[in-house]
Amino acid sequence: MAVAAEPILLTSVAYERFWDQLERPGVEPLIMEKDGRLRTEAGDSVDRDTASPAIAWGTSDLYAEGSPIRAFLGLIRRASSLRWFQSPAAGYDDPIFAELARRGVRITNAHVNGIPIAEFVMRAVLDHFQRAELWREASAARAWRTHDWREVSGTTWLVVGLGSIGGGGCPTREGVRCDRHRLSQEPGPE
Repeated sequence: MAVAAEPILLTSVAYERFWDQLERPGVEPLIMEKDGRLRTEAGDSVDRDTASPAIAWGTSDLYAEGSPIRAFLGLIRRASSLRWFQSPAAGYDDPIFAELARRGVRITNAHVNGIPIAEFVMRAVLDHFQRAELWREASAARAWRTHDWREVSGTTWLVVGLGSIGGGGCPTREGVRCDRHRLSQEPGPE
């Protein structure tokens, strides 16, 4: 007797990019198009109201303009069959996570965004302290202009959260010589 394959909800973008790496016996893709329509791998339409994914794999393309994020999240909120949601988000602060957890859905995320976001924050801090817009304006005018700017060293930072961004990717006291205080919802060291 053959066991039915478990449907994995994923976007058409994720399907095109990654399904050849995910494909294995026992699972089948439930593909959400950019307009929110669902289809099977064979191209058959699936009604969103009766779709029953066991797993939902959220990927970063859900944050792109024109993505089916509302339809995707709406489906995982309604799907009583859902057992596991892999989130593309860095944290778990959105109320949808608590809602899913109360239903017994396992929620996981990847911390691949921690370092890029921390680096973006560092760039923004340096831009602010060093007033980099003045350098960009001078460069656009093909002029060399100096200006005074403040060093980051010796400043005090409050980092909210100890996840992959605030806990690991944020500047260290040694690297920037700043006084860093971290605040988390979870008890534990610093």
